[in-house]
Amino acid sequence: MVCVFGGVELIVPSDWVVHIEVASVLGSFADKRIVNSTVSEPGKELYIKGVVVFGGGEIKNLL
Repeated sequence: MVCVFGGVELIVPSDWVVHIEVASVLGSFADKRIVNSTVSEPGKELYIKGVVVFGGGEIKNLL
C-alpha cells in the first residue's frame, strides 16, 4: 500500500489479528479498533505493508 498526500480507512473485524509494517514520513498509520478481549481464539490474520508520506491511515471496526 502506498499513500501520498491522502488517507485510507480500513474496516477490519475485531477478532482479526493485524500485522502492520508501514513506514511513515510526516504521517501515520494506526490500528484504532475496539478489540473484544473475550475472544478466546484469534480469527484471520491481515498483513499490511506499505509507505505513508504526508498522509495517514487507520484501521477501524464497525460498532
